[in-house]
Amino acid sequence: MKQSKPRNYIALALMKRSGAGAHVKTNKAKRATVKRQLAKELKKPSENYSGGFFLPVIPSL
Repeated sequence: MKQSKPRNYIALALMKRSGAGAHVKTNKAKRATVKRQLAKELKKPSENYSGGFFLPVIPSL
């Protein structure tokens, strides 16, 4: 009679709880990445930035 290989219980447990297989980022990690990218984009100065809400005061003489 042929004897089968012993089962790897650790691998079986990981497969049951979606821990085995291809390495995929979690949704939380994906959201955090997008949030960091947005903050980085907002931090960059815009090409059409005129200096804010305030207009320079020109004294009338």
